[in-house]
Amino acid sequence: TSSRKNGEAVQNAGFYHARYIQPIRANFLECFVQREWDEFNSLSFRNVLGAGLRFEWELSEKSEVAFGSGVMGEHQKYKQNLISQSFIRFTNYIAYHRQFDRWSYQSINYVQPANFKNLSAISDHEVELMVSKSLSIKFNIKAQYNTEIPTDLKRFNYKIRQSFSWSF
Repeated sequence: TSSRKNGEAVQNAGFYHARYIQPIRANFLECFVQREWDEFNSLSFRNVLGAGLRFEWELSEKSEVAFGSGVMGEHQKYKQNLISQSFIRFTNYIAYHRQFDRWSYQSINYVQPANFKNLSAISDHEVELMVSKSLSIKFNIKAQYNTEIPTDLKRFNYKIRQSFSWSF
């Protein structure tokens, strides 16, 4: 996403994520790949490739929870640091989704340690309000924490985003 205000860049970030989920017995095997960048957090790029197991439970007719655990390779580069870094991380997440009559809530929370000192955690929450069958308004807050950032950035940061979605 790239945004400008009065001709000045106020956002230049992107995130691509693809996931393949294969049922195995009562659970799932998943493989994923990801690319991310964020100019305002000095992240030139972050590439991820991983695999793991996924477990899902239907809590009710309108709510579900999933838990995943696996391993991933991560390669990242920050603008202030000329050296790129690579890590092998464990990845663990819990995802929750609840559908109401005219709105929904979803949350996904990750804990990704590389070792006892190098930990990444992400918490992403979204509320979607359905205005009509094809139009909705989304409110999102995403918090990130990293114990080892190779720049002068803060370990904790968050983003708040509001968007519209139109389905046709």
